[in-house]
Amino acid sequence: MRVIATVLAALAALSVASATPASGCTSTYKVKSGNNCGGIANAFKMTTAGFKACNPGLSCSHLKAGTTVCTACPAAQPVCNKVYRVGSSETCGSLTTAKKISLTTFQMCNPGVSCVGSLPAGEHVCLSCNAAPLAITSVAPTPMPKTTSTSVRKTDTSTSVAKPKATLPVTCTSIYKSSNPSCTTIRRLYGSDYRNLIRWNPTMYSCAYLPTYFKNQDICVSPPMNPPLYQPPQFRAYKNTPIPGKIIELKSASTFCGFLPPDPRGAVAPQEGVAKAFCTNQQALKDTQGLTGNIYPTGWIRSAKYVANATAGWVQVTGQINRDAYKNAKGQHLSPTDGGGQYDPTSTKGAVCLGYNTFLHLLEPDSGVYCIRCCQSDIDCWTGTSTQGCRHLIPADNYDILPLSST
Repeated sequence: MRVIATVLAALAALSVASATPASGCTSTYKVKSGNNCGGIANAFKMTTAGFKACNPGLSCSHLKAGTTVCTACPAAQPVCNKVYRVGSSETCGSLTTAKKISLTTFQMCNPGVSCVGSLPAGEHVCLSCNAAPLAITSVAPTPMPKTTSTSVRKTDTSTSVAKPKATLPVTCTSIYKSSNPSCTTIRRLYGSDYRNLIRWNPTMYSCAYLPTYFKNQDICVSPPMNPPLYQPPQFRAYKNTPIPGKIIELKSASTFCGFLPPDPRGAVAPQEGVAKAFCTNQQALKDTQGLTGNIYPTGWIRSAKYVANATAGWVQVTGQINRDAYKNAKGQHLSPTDGGGQYDPTSTKGAVCLGYNTFLHLLEPDSGVYCIRCCQSDIDCWTGTSTQGCRHLIPADNYDILPLSST
């Protein structure tokens, strides 16, 4: 038995010494005594899965000093900017909540990681990468057509807006269909990453909505013979006939408009239908209301971050508010126990976001946050789960920058 063990150890050492880096390796490192795979991966901002992909055949349990390993290669894409070592009993859900990132971002940055059950303790995963779905740009909304309100087609939101569905290229050579599809599963089965899935399935804007809109639908998972040219969703028509005083826009972090309840004393939700538009400055007011509307109360907006996704066709502004800054003549203001409400084309009749087909706007006095997103596609402005709040429906990293204000 001792002879067999000695032979096995020798073979293991030989396999480590002869491990060959993956094709296209652009950076290498010579292992030193005491190194391990996780430590090397962390030092070079790689996930454990990415490190193993760059070093096929390498045995991390028999890592030998002097072995040359690969620390950067195409197989490790996307490039990770922030690495995290998984603790005991952590799951994708608990980790993304604790680190305040969206599940979509986590899945895109960790294409080989399964979110079924707990994550492997001690493994290194990526929290921020070059494939993150949000990109800050200078894209501005399309100007509102210069027509009278009567010329804008009014649509019935209950029947005219079709749910997104898979549009399969006729030349796709390999398809996937599942009752619970996910980008992670497709990557594991076919090696198709998020960017290619978007390219091959033009109506797929986000991995997050795959289980909802692509359930039991054909999804192209291999390069079509004539791949379709991706066309970002375009402005078609407002869901409401715009009413003066109920038009908003998102132009930048300093120039935008949103909604407030007309009576600060009451709760937000019961007043959604009669909400009034407020703007940050005269320029936004001129764009939307013709200088006859309302300016946000001084101190109401505590922070604001503007993000635009030109590929998916949406813009958003998120941040924190001072709930006490909006008050009536008697000094009465929004309640610190009010969970808030949601403004959208259905709840607020006559409301539109300038240049966009639809919008989603949540206001949460109790937690002191707000979020506004204007979209060309319904799947990016999901209005059916308002109780889940801003942090879930419109992910952002600036909801908790400042302490909750009570004055």
